[in-house]
Amino acid sequence: AEPPTIRIFHPFYANSSFNLDFDILIAFQGFDDGGIHYDTAHTACAILADNQWDGYFSRDIHGNIKVHPADGVLRDSSYYFCLPSSSDPSRDPYPVIPRFEDWRFPHNNLPPIWMRLKEQLFAEQETKQARSGHCSLSDCADAVETAHLVPTTQSHWWRINVMKQHVRAPLFSTNEIDCPANPLPLRCDIRRMFDERHFPFVPKTAIARDQERMLSPPQYTTSQRDGHDNLTSSPEPDQDGNRGSQAKNPPKAQSVPYLVGHVFNSTPAGQLPGRWHNRRLNTLPSALSVECLFARFAWTIFAPSVSRYFLDAGEGRRLLVWNDAKQPNE
Repeated sequence: AEPPTIRIFHPFYANSSFNLDFDILIAFQGFDDGGIHYDTAHTACAILADNQWDGYFSRDIHGNIKVHPADGVLRDSSYYFCLPSSSDPSRDPYPVIPRFEDWRFPHNNLPPIWMRLKEQLFAEQETKQARSGHCSLSDCADAVETAHLVPTTQSHWWRINVMKQHVRAPLFSTNEIDCPANPLPLRCDIRRMFDERHFPFVPKTAIARDQERMLSPPQYTTSQRDGHDNLTSSPEPDQDGNRGSQAKNPPKAQSVPYLVGHVFNSTPAGQLPGRWHNRRLNTLPSALSVECLFARFAWTIFAPSVSRYFLDAGEGRRLLVWNDAKQPNE
């Protein structure tokens, strides 16, 4: 069965449009237990709204019915992303970033779950050694290639955003973007889908249905067969809106963020979510930067296949872009 689609609207334009489909700020496929992980959706919308981490989801355009599910999954078909700076979000045409090139990196201002991930990975890198030559996602040692988190095509963006400040290891290349903080080893087929912006890697706390794959990264052996992990059906919510026993009693691991794959759009064969969605990564290169992972997440959501609706409406939009003088313009 096709996963549900969760649509996030800009409340100002949804208030005045005859065709709501073109006022979708961003849409997600419900691969997270029939919905979309709250922090992933929130961070994506906040980036589009110029790094407004204090934004919130509401069921109405006036921002009166705020939503933050206890189990961390948004399952309704539609929500509005509102900013607290307005008393009535339906009258606030807050500007939207249209392209990755216009997005400015939030130095020293990552969202809370990404800051927790940074602390978690730093602690792990102090005690674990990455397996040289192994894919960070599949743990396979064959046909492994080097993927750049911030693509080499974005060297200009890298320079004007001064990303070199997040490099901890020495640079052995004249090209800053080749620094040790940016490369990630991935199996060649996974790297191709990664570079096609089908998925980035994001921090998530345990989601009931996918808890096992989130807590235990894959270990590749010569006897392992590359099968398809079938997605199980989502349990029906009880009278309190909870799904399954772990919704009421989340595991202790709930507060620990794990770095996992998040599929925004699947491949034609449809196997990508079953194999790699919410799959935890293995040990990462010690010099890898969380800031580069975050930039990759942003680069992915600016893909036309992910946030295509809002700019295709053929109607006036309030956008925030940067000119050649490095100044923002609306």
